[in-house]
Amino acid sequence: RHYVMTKASQTTMVFVSAPPASCRPGPRVASTKGTRHALRLRPRLRPRLRLRRCSCTSSGYESRQDSEKVINELKEELSALAAENRELREERRQSALDAKQYWDDAMFEEWKKGPRALLAIAYNRVVAGKGKLGSAKSILLSSAGIFFGFLALSTAGQYLVSSSVFAKMHQATGAPFIMGSFGTLSILVFGQAASQNIRFWNVVVGHLIGASCGLMSVKMLGYSSLAKAVAMTTTLAGMLWAGAVHPPGGAIALLICEDRRLQVFGTTYILYPALFGAALLYVAGFLTNRLKHHFQAK
Repeated sequence: RHYVMTKASQTTMVFVSAPPASCRPGPRVASTKGTRHALRLRPRLRPRLRLRRCSCTSSGYESRQDSEKVINELKEELSALAAENRELREERRQSALDAKQYWDDAMFEEWKKGPRALLAIAYNRVVAGKGKLGSAKSILLSSAGIFFGFLALSTAGQYLVSSSVFAKMHQATGAPFIMGSFGTLSILVFGQAASQNIRFWNVVVGHLIGASCGLMSVKMLGYSSLAKAVAMTTTLAGMLWAGAVHPPGGAIALLICEDRRLQVFGTTYILYPALFGAALLYVAGFLTNRLKHHFQAK
C-alpha cells in the first residue's frame, strides 16, 4: 500500500508494508467500483517526522538522503569554482600590471637598438595612445573637471586676496593663495580617482599634518636646511602613523619652510590657504567622478 503525505505544495509518497502509526483511517468514501477507506494523515505532525516514524524501508527517506548528498557535492563544486574564479581574476589583474610595466622595461631594453626603436615606443605611447589610462570619455570628463575646478579656485582666490578678511595678510607680504601643492592634488583627484592617497581622510589629515609639521619646524629652527629636513621627516612619520599618506601634504610642509611670505598667516596657515584650497579642489573632483559614474566612463 502507499500513503500520500501532502503539505502546502510539496507531496511525498511513502511505500510501506503496513499503515504507519502516524496514519489513521478516515471516513468511508463511496465509489462506483466499491467502497474503500480514505486514509489521511494527522495535520499536527510534520512530513519529516512522519517519514522517520516509518520503521520499514522508505524510498522517500532514501531519496531525501540522496538529495542532501547531491546538494553537498554541488556546494563543494561551487566553492571550487569560486576559488578558481578568484585566482583567474588575480591573474588578469597581474597581467594588466605586467602590461603597464612592459612600457618601462621596453624603454630600457630597446634603447640598445638605436633611436628608431625608442621613437617607435614613444609614438605608440604619446601619439597612438596605447598606454592611455581610461577611455576617451573618461579623459574628456577629467579634463573638463580640472578646467572648471581650477577656474573656480582662481576666481575664489582673486576675491580672497582683494576683498576678504584675509586681504590684509595677502597684501602685507604678497603671500599667494594658490600654491604648488594644489597642482599636485588636482592631478591626483581628477586623474587617479581610485587612488587611496586621495580619500577624504588622507586629504584632510594629510594637509593638517603637513601644515602643522612645517609650521612648527620653522618656528623652532627658522628658515634653514635643518628645518626643511625635520619638516619632511615629521610629516612622513605622522602620515604613516595616522594612515593618511597624501603627497600634496608634503608640498604644504615644504612651502612654509621655503617661502617667507607665508609666515604672515601664522597658525592660520593650517586651515587657510592650505586646507581651504584643497577642500575646493576635492569637491570639484568628487562632482567630476560622479559625472563619470553617471555616464559610465571608465
